[in-house]
Amino acid sequence: MAVSTDATHYAEALQELAVASLFEGVSENRIISTPGILNALLILEAGARGTTAAELAAITGVAPEMAGATCVELNAEMAEGGGTSHAAAVWAQILNHPDFTAALPDVVFHYGVDQEHLDDWSAAQTRHVLMDFPLRVGAGHGWILSTATHLAEQWHDELFDEDKTKDRAFTGPFGLRTAFFMHTDGASNYTLRGSVHTVDLQLVGGMVLRVGTGAAGESPVDVLSALTRPGTLNAVKLSVDLPRFSIRNNLDLGVVLRQWGATTLCSKAADLSGISPALWIGHVTHDCAISVDEAGVTGATATVVAPFGQPTPHDTTEEPIEITGAFGFVVLKGNLPVLTGWVAHPV
Repeated sequence: MAVSTDATHYAEALQELAVASLFEGVSENRIISTPGILNALLILEAGARGTTAAELAAITGVAPEMAGATCVELNAEMAEGGGTSHAAAVWAQILNHPDFTAALPDVVFHYGVDQEHLDDWSAAQTRHVLMDFPLRVGAGHGWILSTATHLAEQWHDELFDEDKTKDRAFTGPFGLRTAFFMHTDGASNYTLRGSVHTVDLQLVGGMVLRVGTGAAGESPVDVLSALTRPGTLNAVKLSVDLPRFSIRNNLDLGVVLRQWGATTLCSKAADLSGISPALWIGHVTHDCAISVDEAGVTGATATVVAPFGQPTPHDTTEEPIEITGAFGFVVLKGNLPVLTGWVAHPV
């Protein structure tokens, strides 16, 4: 990836990589937070050296000496304008290198690893969307990194009226199922991006939930990749029927990071000596949730990085748009893709 000075650019570049690998062949619901993954990788990169630093830089697009500063920039962009909040913390029973802590002023460093403290932190940072920390502490977990993001925003101009919500059929991987469909006449920017039809649903504060459906045979990767590309505007305002939906998943990113080229990070060959000697990563867990209803959008994510231990993850047309089959979505803050997902079935 080409080096840039814009944290949103790095997130957009990583978004392409994440969508291509994490949504390939997906037939179930899935959700990720690219900024959450990027922030965790940047924190690791700030303490990586040698080959490990080079591998992480190839994924993030950020030069190792700029990793800490880019973390600060990304956190500022997440906080700007409200609607989202972001936090990062490290719990350690070993000493972190002072240069590592100095490079990351937005990261809170705790001495000691305690499950109750981790659970309380997760609940507080995600406003109780994720009640428990995504990792159960086990033997060998003497160093743990976590980033957490919370999103909560209401619809602009009370976009959906609950009195207009009706139950109807949704076609998913298990055939026809009944779902509750919300209705609005105030959706905006119906755009054709290649063969993918997208519509923007405005949230307070300028954020957007963009929903997209593809032609028959198009994959989740095809649809999600198109959501942030330029397109042809067909209508400024129109009616939309969208099912309520809630998604939560917990993904193991260890194998994915190896596929992306971080082959030493999760091995004894890792060079994280800028954090602490002899540290290497065994677990990278990405826990995400989102709920979309008549009130607005609520979501949260936590990305956890830990050494090997014994973890237990928690488990201008007026044509109306009716989204009655699988669809993709992205929550955008400007151009920053805060949450990205695929809805195979809303219930």
